[in-house]
Amino acid sequence: MKLRWRNLSEDLVFEILTRLPAKSIATCPCVSKLWASIIRRPDFTELFFTRSYARPQLLFACKNDSDSELFFFTSPQLQNPDMNLSLIAAKYHMNLPLDGSFRTCFPVPHVHGLVCVTYKRIVKERKETVRVICNPSTGEY
Repeated sequence: MKLRWRNLSEDLVFEILTRLPAKSIATCPCVSKLWASIIRRPDFTELFFTRSYARPQLLFACKNDSDSELFFFTSPQLQNPDMNLSLIAAKYHMNLPLDGSFRTCFPVPHVHGLVCVTYKRIVKERKETVRVICNPSTGEY
């Protein structure tokens, strides 16, 4: 028996979509008008973020030796901090090119997966502050 997406109830599609990773959700509006309308609903967004918060992740940003890029990785946050693990896997998400003469980078708290990277650069012997909003889940900045 072949199951067709259009035969699934809207509630079931809603439930399936809320369990997908953010990167997959970003491509879902292109699949169908129904999926696009579900993803844009406020109750979908609220449930999606609630489920995301139930699976906390640690976000790491590391710069390369030439100070020209930041690399973003995530790792699951341990639910039991008493567990003595010597090895934790990190998942690569994106790299953010840093233009100019990179000097320092200031961490800024994330909001709903968006990260604001603020760094200083020197252009023509003048210091400038640069701010970049990026989404490590989708790789966009």
